[in-house]
Amino acid sequence: CKGSVIDKGFSLGVIQRQSSSDSLSTVAYFPVGQGKKIKPGMKIYVTPDTVRREKFGSIIGTVSEVSPFPITQQGATKLIGNSTIAENLASKVRPVIEIHGKLQADSSTPSGYAWSSSQGPSLTVTSGTTVTVQVTIEEQTPITLVLPILRQLTGIYSGLRLNRV
Repeated sequence: CKGSVIDKGFSLGVIQRQSSSDSLSTVAYFPVGQGKKIKPGMKIYVTPDTVRREKFGSIIGTVSEVSPFPITQQGATKLIGNSTIAENLASKVRPVIEIHGKLQADSSTPSGYAWSSSQGPSLTVTSGTTVTVQVTIEEQTPITLVLPILRQLTGIYSGLRLNRV
């Protein structure tokens, strides 16, 4: 998401396991203005704070659930189980929308999850790892961004004028 300034290295989420047999998932918090644009099924990129994104990329996943209303710090604490982490995650961006994401499994990588630009690090990603989460809200091809500018500069497709005599 774009639009909010957050300090470098500030975590916006955490990886967790719902039960011992489940795979890992992520919970993240976004400012309401951005969080309301996020919908289930959207692509997410989850970067554990223990990993350099420039080197390994991010774990690929999808949004599985979005809270319909802003959540409180107490609500985040109940889910995460640690009031200090919940306070850190929700303190700089208030009010917040909570999203849940499912991580894409990939048995060919050391972590067991699909990574955006490599095989990922050789470490195991565990429950409780803090993360930074990016959500793809809209994808556009570069040409769709350039065409309106070209039309404006050249006057092409600016409309037809009919002059009546």
